[in-house]
Amino acid sequence: MSKDFLAIISLTLVVVAVPVLSVFQSNNLAVAEEVSSSSESSVSEVLPTLLEVKSVVSEEFSVSTTRTEPKNNSYVFSRDYFKVYDKGSEKIINVSVDDYVLGAIAAEMPSTFHREALIAQGISALSYAVFNANRAEALPNGADFEVNISKRQGYITEDRIKEFYGDSWEYHYNKIKDAAEVAKKYVMTYENEPIAAAYHAISSGDTEASENVWGEALPYLSAVPSSSDILAKDYSTTVIFSPEELKEKLSIIKPKLLPDTDTWLEIISRSSSGYVTEIRVGNQSMSGLDFRNILGLRSSAFTITRQGKAFVFTVNGYGHGVGLSQNGADYMARQGIGYKEILEHYYKGATLSEFSTKG
Repeated sequence: MSKDFLAIISLTLVVVAVPVLSVFQSNNLAVAEEVSSSSESSVSEVLPTLLEVKSVVSEEFSVSTTRTEPKNNSYVFSRDYFKVYDKGSEKIINVSVDDYVLGAIAAEMPSTFHREALIAQGISALSYAVFNANRAEALPNGADFEVNISKRQGYITEDRIKEFYGDSWEYHYNKIKDAAEVAKKYVMTYENEPIAAAYHAISSGDTEASENVWGEALPYLSAVPSSSDILAKDYSTTVIFSPEELKEKLSIIKPKLLPDTDTWLEIISRSSSGYVTEIRVGNQSMSGLDFRNILGLRSSAFTITRQGKAFVFTVNGYGHGVGLSQNGADYMARQGIGYKEILEHYYKGATLSEFSTKG
C-alpha cells in the first residue's frame, strides 16, 4: 500500500465544506465523511433511517442469520488509548479505547439504529482508528487522527451525549454503551492488520470501490450490492441551480464557460456503482468527487437534466459510497443478520478478529 494512499484515505470530506476542491485537502477525520456534519441538526436527520423494513432479506445478502463469533483470529494494539486532535478545542487529548468506541458510535450513528448495526459501526470505527494510529506518517502535531467533538464528527464525549439527547440521554447512552461493550472487543483485519474501514451513510444502491475515490484499490473496499439503501429516507435528493448560481459555484476552479449553457457540463464516465468518476466543466475535466464537493451535493452518484434554463441535479445516496453503508447495515440487522456477517458483506475478504491492548 503506497504512502500517498495512506495519506489520502485518512482525509475526510465534510459535505457542508463546499469550498474544498479535492480529496487531498481537509483534515484527518475518519473516512466516514459527513455522517454528522452539522452541530445544529439531529443525528437522525444527518443519518436518515429506513422508510420501512421489508420482511424478506434480499438475495444479495447471502449470509447466515446465525451469529458466529471469530475463532483463532486476534490483534493486539500497542497501547490502550488514542492520541486524538480535537479540531474544535485545538487540543490533543488521550482517549481510552473504551471511551473512543462508545463516543465514535454516538457521533456516527443514531441510537435508533438496530443494536447489530451499532456494533458494526463501532467495530468499523475502532478498526479505522487503529489503522490510522499505526501509520508510519503521524499528523504534524503528533496525534493519531482528528475529530471535532463540538460538531459531533468522529467522536463525542459523554457530556456531549447528554447535551445532545437531553432528558432522554440515559436511555440512548445505555443503548450505545451496550453496543460499545461488544464492539470494543473486535477489529476487522486483512492480512493480520486492521483495515481502513471506510463507511458512509447511504450508498447509491451499490457501494463504491476505493480506487474510484482515493485512487488505489484495496481488496476489502470493493463494490458490493446494497440495494436496500433505496429505501432510506432522502435516498434521492434534487438540487437546482440557475445558470448564474452554477457559474458562481464553479468560479472557484475558473473554467471557461461558453454563452451556450448546454455546453457547460458533460458527464464523461461513471463507475459500475453509478458514481460519476469524470465530468467536463467547460474546458476542464475533473473527478465527480471534486465536482460534488464544489456544489455541495450529497454524493457523486448524480444525473444532470435541464428545467428551462436551470440545471437539475438528481443525487442518489449520501457520502463517498466506500465500505460499510450505515443504512444498509441497519436494514440487514433488522432482517436478523448479525454484526459479523454485516461487516463481512461490506468489507469483502476482511476477517473479524479479537482485539486487545498491551495497556
